[in-house]
Amino acid sequence: MKTNDLVCQRYCVPNTLHNYPGPSAGAVPPNLPAANIACNYYNSLYNPAHPDNKYELVWGFDGYVTGGCNVSVTVTPNDDNVKCGQGVLTRTFTVRTSTGVTLSRQQTIWIVDCDPFYVNPADYCDPNDDIEWPTCISASLPGRVELDGCGADLSPDNPRLGRPKVMNNADDNCALIAIEYDDEVFTIEPDACLKVIRTWTVIDWCQYDPSRNILTGRWEYQQVIKVRDNDDPVVDCSMSDCEPATKDPLTGIC
Repeated sequence: MKTNDLVCQRYCVPNTLHNYPGPSAGAVPPNLPAANIACNYYNSLYNPAHPDNKYELVWGFDGYVTGGCNVSVTVTPNDDNVKCGQGVLTRTFTVRTSTGVTLSRQQTIWIVDCDPFYVNPADYCDPNDDIEWPTCISASLPGRVELDGCGADLSPDNPRLGRPKVMNNADDNCALIAIEYDDEVFTIEPDACLKVIRTWTVIDWCQYDPSRNILTGRWEYQQVIKVRDNDDPVVDCSMSDCEPATKDPLTGIC
């Protein structure tokens, strides 16, 4: 059996979230598990200059059935363990003869995501990221933006503020992206009439499992938004008619 496919380093790494076992230590030919064969292909074929190259990969012999009587073959697939386009697919081949003989064999197919949703937590402006953070100005500093006028639009729909954008068509069948934000507002600031610290949280539910690792598949980014009022206040003071005060000679009170 052959496939025309990529090779990637993730063939060599267990993925407990999607039950991919990775290569088995001590396995030797000719009975190598599929994960070992896949990892060997990566080690021998992968070209970092052309990571998207596809290769003809041989996984084993094609199956066949022979018999002197009429033979029928049925194939029953089961993808219950495929989540987010990853996991294990099984196919059960059942052979029945006209004499009532039945034989079954199962094929296991592992589906591995070679290009998972990627965000570099050490560099907010990494051009290789699958997300573009709003107002990113530095690899390690939060985004900063200033708005004029105390009635300024603080919504992410304001193009000066923006919201995270998924790039590279990364929100595919192997990713499930959720994006939300939370604002912390400060009304007493020495150099602004209002400051908002907006924390964006991006989660890929195809990688994130808080019971396993609270950091894998979850990323945060902060925006510091300052609102300035550069218009001087205008005071309108109008005088009203008044009468002079008099002092009561008996009480001494005005």
